[in-house]
Amino acid sequence: MQLPFSQFAQSAPLFTLEEARARYKKDKHNRSLLNLLHRLKHQGRVRLIANGVYAGAFAATPLNRYRVPLALREDAVVALHSALELHGVANQVFQTVYYFSARARKDVVFDRVTYHRVAPPRALLAPNPSPLSNRTWCRQCPGNRTRTILRRLPAVSRLQWGRRRTRQIALHVSFV
Repeated sequence: MQLPFSQFAQSAPLFTLEEARARYKKDKHNRSLLNLLHRLKHQGRVRLIANGVYAGAFAATPLNRYRVPLALREDAVVALHSALELHGVANQVFQTVYYFSARARKDVVFDRVTYHRVAPPRALLAPNPSPLSNRTWCRQCPGNRTRTILRRLPAVSRLQWGRRRTRQIALHVSFV
């Protein structure tokens, strides 16, 4: 049994218009969800984060600030100091969440937290690394958008008379 849209919208900590359309099987030409969102927004039951991204005002669970960039952009990946905060390695928490995204976007401020888009390094924008490169991507936990760079470093083993072994060093780049 599915909740009515008004109850879902009020109780969801974060949702996008596309997710709601997919959940309630509405196409882009149907205005019923937009009309309901407009009414709920004016009643104070739903808060607008950005165009097409909403937060329910009566959500039982708090909004996870590291999931907002993924709702803002489909290709978003939490980056820099925010990635360290997400993994619990940072020594302080800032009021800005940085994320990599290929497309530009103005900063979004919601609940005193600024979501700032950063252009990803060019090496990360390469479509597929060649098999001869020393970098490969390994995706862990697709729901969390965790990516790991594995660097292969040739190491000479003295015990094996000069045969080369490969060691892998994992480097976490970013990740929601």
